[in-house]
Amino acid sequence: MTNSTFATAATKTPTIRRTANGMKALASSLNANVDLFFNIGASRGKDITPSFERAYQEDRVTALRIVAWSRDVRGGAGERQVFRDVLKFVEKNHPEELAQLIAFTPEFGRFDDGYCLISEAGKKMWFTLVGNTIRNAQNAKYLLSKIDTMSEKECQELL
Repeated sequence: MTNSTFATAATKTPTIRRTANGMKALASSLNANVDLFFNIGASRGKDITPSFERAYQEDRVTALRIVAWSRDVRGGAGERQVFRDVLKFVEKNHPEELAQLIAFTPEFGRFDDGYCLISEAGKKMWFTLVGNTIRNAQNAKYLLSKIDTMSEKECQELL
């Protein structure tokens, strides 16, 4: 058993593959989350859910953050379909994580991203979020209409 460290290292040795132009490259970084990050940028139109599952099993928080980054239209990759595919995968395989992704979806994506959800629980979470957003917007509109007719002192008291 003294060679267990060597045996472990030998089994984790990355395999070599060829790039599109024939150059040697590592097939993996030996870190599932790093591989997921790479795959998101290089997988338009491809299924990355197996890569997501490996990353999720390695570190679930980092994997979910990478998926959120993948959809972020301002500071991320802006990958709509990749995000929606992973959202459906999470809904089916990790429903306990779905609420976390849904809560931030409109912030880094669009409201129509949630319409891809299939399960009753997923749809209920999504439509609750949409309904709350509409109610908040209506409340804001009402407050703005009141503020227009108020003095500065009355506004400060109201807020």
